[in-house]
Amino acid sequence: MRPAKEPNTKKIILAAAVLAASTGAFAKLPLINASCPTDISVHVDEGGPVYVNGKEAQIKRFNDNDYEARQGNAVVSININLDGSPGVSYTRSKANGICTIKPDAAPAHTPAATPSAHGPQGKGDPVSAGNMPAFCRGEASSLYGTRPTYIKTGNLAKAAGSYPVKGTVDKSNEGMKSFVCSFDAHCRFIEVQPQDSDGE
Repeated sequence: MRPAKEPNTKKIILAAAVLAASTGAFAKLPLINASCPTDISVHVDEGGPVYVNGKEAQIKRFNDNDYEARQGNAVVSININLDGSPGVSYTRSKANGICTIKPDAAPAHTPAATPSAHGPQGKGDPVSAGNMPAFCRGEASSLYGTRPTYIKTGNLAKAAGSYPVKGTVDKSNEGMKSFVCSFDAHCRFIEVQPQDSDGE
């Protein structure tokens, strides 16, 4: 009778290390449920994985606050803002923009105070304070012709009659460009305004 084979401890240790590394890589991902235009649904388990239209997506981690999930021809960018609120945007073929995060999966972030109603007025539906940075990235990506992944935004600020969100976009050979998104007192988007002299 042959003696029972001892398990290959090196393989077990390696597998455990790979599992631990992959789990830790996405530890900052929060629980998110979101819907995007072009019939894209996104579900993120805390710490991953990410599901796009019910199928597990491949995740690429840029840093603790920026992730990209791919499933088919849909690319979903997940960004954790400086205040801890998540933002989700998408790219599919030539379409891109922001996704709506369902309130049951993310805490509501509202401005500390309501600014004056005077000043420029935006159009469309109000955008929640937690979604404003992601909305800004989506609008800036259209303006600069680049993916939301290459756009960074700062914290939501407060100004007279509006909520500005400052950001930068990496235009590769053209260098970094800065811009400001503005939302009116009713949290409706107004515009993306380039801050560079060349306009783009």
